[in-house]
Amino acid sequence: MKEYFLISTEGHYFSLFYNLAFLVALILLLYEGHIRKFPMMKWVLLLLMSRILFIIGTKIITYTPEEWDLFFTTFILPPAPKKSLIGGLLLGGAGLAAGKYLLRFRQNFLDAFAVVLPLAIAIQRVGCFLTGCCYGKISTVPWAVSYPGYALPHYHHYQSGLITSFDYSSLPVHPVQLYELIGLIAGVLLLIYLRKHLKAKGSIFWCSMILIAMVRFITEFFRDPLAHTFGGEVIWILNTTQWVILPVSLLLILIPVKMESRPEPQNSNHEKRDLGMANSFWFLLSMSAVLWSARNWFTYPEMLALAINLFVAITLMGSRLIRNFYYSPYRWLYLASLFIPIVIMAQTVPEYPRDLWRVKTKTYKSISAGFGSGKFNNYNQVDYGCGDYDRDYFEQNYKLAGAGYYITREIPDFNEKMTYGLNVFGGQHIETKLSENTKKNHLLFGISPYISYDRKWAGIGGGVHFGELRYVTENLDVGYPFPPSASKFMQVYPRFYARIGPENIFFADYRLANQFPSALPGFRHQLGIGTVFGSESGVQTRFGTTLMHYYLAGYFPIENKVVIEPFILWGRLPDDAPYYLRNAGQFQFSLGLSYRFDYSEERK
Repeated sequence: MKEYFLISTEGHYFSLFYNLAFLVALILLLYEGHIRKFPMMKWVLLLLMSRILFIIGTKIITYTPEEWDLFFTTFILPPAPKKSLIGGLLLGGAGLAAGKYLLRFRQNFLDAFAVVLPLAIAIQRVGCFLTGCCYGKISTVPWAVSYPGYALPHYHHYQSGLITSFDYSSLPVHPVQLYELIGLIAGVLLLIYLRKHLKAKGSIFWCSMILIAMVRFITEFFRDPLAHTFGGEVIWILNTTQWVILPVSLLLILIPVKMESRPEPQNSNHEKRDLGMANSFWFLLSMSAVLWSARNWFTYPEMLALAINLFVAITLMGSRLIRNFYYSPYRWLYLASLFIPIVIMAQTVPEYPRDLWRVKTKTYKSISAGFGSGKFNNYNQVDYGCGDYDRDYFEQNYKLAGAGYYITREIPDFNEKMTYGLNVFGGQHIETKLSENTKKNHLLFGISPYISYDRKWAGIGGGVHFGELRYVTENLDVGYPFPPSASKFMQVYPRFYARIGPENIFFADYRLANQFPSALPGFRHQLGIGTVFGSESGVQTRFGTTLMHYYLAGYFPIENKVVIEPFILWGRLPDDAPYYLRNAGQFQFSLGLSYRFDYSEERK
């Protein structure tokens, strides 16, 4: 008897990968906006508007005529438990067009979505596979999968009389979600290659849309008709969805062909002016009002995805307010105005759904305070060949302090933990060019929203820093003449965390600009290993490298109320550095102190 893979589905996997897809897309799009020199406030608000309409589109396209009649009669949106990507693409695209007009966004931004869109869809398909939605046709291929009794394939197979009530798993089906994932990843690689060869602005975006459509067209041959929200009815050899995709794809192919025949000049003027503070505030307030008015219609994962984007917009505006009105006597009044969208946002995020878990859930909040300082050297080097080189040495000296607020939800039965919140920091960085004994003083300020999700064997997290940011470069090979600085200024910088291995035994992790109160400017990269040395109280020790120095970090909870987080970094310059620098201190230190409160436990 042939055996097939049995997928143990859990509904929360869909929510996890749904939010992960949106988070990865947001981080990548913010990065795209930075490297393309988009006006960042306009860009963030445009992303917020298009994301709201994208999620609305995935839901309302599934409405039946009766539900539309109910809406136009009562002006109340009926519940929409189903989703369709096609509706999201249509209404999200309309949101981009409307946002471009309303925000007067003059730059061509379509290509920024070219790689991000198929990558985000691919991430979501992992959640679809683990949950069992969008499942495939019955198959006997060796890699076919079966789903347990509470999954959609089992229900449909039982309703169709293909299995009995004594069968605890569905018939084996094609893992069509993985077929689509593989096709989308291959498409991403092809798009990266094409990006170097296509000249017209917007061409790579339309190629991306064509690839998404064609991958969907091919995978539809393996998808079960009952797994469709709509469009699963077969007419001749194709289903309704394929009959729509085929002519649309052929029309889409004409767009990049025509654009490449007459490419737009690449040296067109870039828009330098960002949206004014007053217009930014009213646009942000209107988007917050939309979310608040529909807060009971959006599901928890949808609301969380939108709240993260809204949070980024609020923190970016706060950073701009502080930067533009730092010396104004009314700066606190301007900052206080941000509490309006913050209060609205706080009321839009729903409680964790009570019917999602029937296990014990722990929730607590944390407030944190900390400080950090460092004094060390780095250099830029010009290599002339044959072992001949020249260096320009710099002394880096900084001091900073910060505070944070986080909410943590734990599900012990699943070794699961989700944390989200933000922290702020400020301080001063002094860079001394030793060859000229010249000093540059830099103000440090940052606001950073963050979210992380941890299971027993792995964890992932991400966020974004906004503000007056600076990071010290590693010892670099540069061209002559020497750059005037060995640090970089940024207004936006990503924040990332990934872990492999159980935290209560032994694990390895990588962190990018992820350390409280701040990993900037001194140690943005952290690659290390950690263990608890058999402790059951959560005590944790990490050791690793920052590519320039070594570090030792600790996590010491005291009676589950207070957490102390020390971080020590040390190292030395290469042996061929001047003696007085080689033996100088290469030292950085930070200390965070957190207090946990408002504990609650409930059985859900």
